[in-house]
Amino acid sequence: MADGGPTAGPYPSPPIAAPGRRGRPDGARPASWAAPGSDGPPSSAGLPSAPARATAAAPVAVPLRPLSVSEILDGAFVTLRTNPGATLGLAFATSAVLELVFTAVALASRDRSFWFYLLLQAVLGGIRLMLVVLLAGVLAVVVAEASLGRRISVAAATRQVAPRLPGLVALTVALAGLLVLGLATLGVVSAWLGVRYCLSTPVYALEGGTVTGALRRSRSLMRGAWWRTTGILGLAALVAGTLVLVVAVPVSLFTSVGSLTDSNGVPTTGGTVAQAFAGLVITMVVTAVLSGVIAILYLDRRIRREALDVVLARAAAADGDATSRAPVTALLATPAFAAPRPPGPPPNGWS
Repeated sequence: MADGGPTAGPYPSPPIAAPGRRGRPDGARPASWAAPGSDGPPSSAGLPSAPARATAAAPVAVPLRPLSVSEILDGAFVTLRTNPGATLGLAFATSAVLELVFTAVALASRDRSFWFYLLLQAVLGGIRLMLVVLLAGVLAVVVAEASLGRRISVAAATRQVAPRLPGLVALTVALAGLLVLGLATLGVVSAWLGVRYCLSTPVYALEGGTVTGALRRSRSLMRGAWWRTTGILGLAALVAGTLVLVVAVPVSLFTSVGSLTDSNGVPTTGGTVAQAFAGLVITMVVTAVLSGVIAILYLDRRIRREALDVVLARAAAADGDATSRAPVTALLATPAFAAPRPPGPPPNGWS
């Protein structure tokens, strides 16, 4: 017997595994291997199927699990980066129309007093807030598709939302009426109602139903999450405010120099045009960010209450053939298709 070699005899020694590998010497898994807890058939090579590998490689803007605060805020910017046409494109189209109307009104009222100018800016701010609520419903389709690793064009998103656009407009007007009524309490009731019903436009865009049904559905999803949602929306508003300052401060300094403002501090024609371009950029970016946050909040609430992540993960795994993909609105049309998530503490990192 050679020193250090295998022992000869009727019982040959088992093959020695290569360094750094465990189990079989060639590192391959058995043909019947499957991941623990998986409900699909085992792969012949111990690897995921082709659709699963393609889905895993696709960029996913929103993780399919209960989201943390940072993931919700980051998901809005990831959605903008991965779907710029369907997010910034839709925001630009709506913002351009509004800014054109705003500029025409500002030019027509240029000779009015400074207080009228301030009132006009307050009204425009309220209309921009309504635009955020409306676009949250439209971008909910984009965010839901992005959660499956899909990219959607402006035309495809418009086709999915177009049948529900009149209801979205009516729902936005109803929410604006509720917020205006709440101003009688110095905005306290307005803030409470705004957070409670902030998910109504994503609900209506993705699940359908009626306007009143969307309001009730938003109230149900927000049960027990008012303070958390208020904090997230506050952080999103802080981020949006920072973006506004980045654009607004240089424009204000520019318009305050020379002949772009009159003696009363009201912008001239040139100053109004410069402010219109700045307002277009601000409205486009800020509206897309805030609307994306609201849409992601909707998915997070459904994941936490109804285990929506399980259904979306199965849909993502079945996306092998692009021609057979069902629109995300078809997946989410029935609100109660998933069983409630079982009680108990979530896994680590899901808080």
